[in-house]
Amino acid sequence: MKCRAILVDHTTSKPSLAQQIYKEASELGIGSVDAPVSGGDVGAREGKLVTMCGGDNDILAKVSSIIEKYSRAVNLCGGAGMGQHTKMTNQIILAGNMAGAV
Repeated sequence: MKCRAILVDHTTSKPSLAQQIYKEASELGIGSVDAPVSGGDVGAREGKLVTMCGGDNDILAKVSSIIEKYSRAVNLCGGAGMGQHTKMTNQIILAGNMAGAV
């Protein structure tokens, strides 16, 4: 996809919102990657976040060198919304582990 600009959305939101953003951005000739992060403020300060991405591989390839400046891992998890699905799964597993450790 040839695009005029690329939107990298680091918010944590509904996968359906990421899919809507992707669709509307594509219609405008804008690339879009949903890219929620994990690692908290310490990970952000130390450049060790994990970025879970949804979208097109060719679009992510154009911005991954920037994301790698503050992330120790940048993973494409599938199409639009899959970064959000992966983040949700990650949070559920962490919560389950914390509850099980009590």
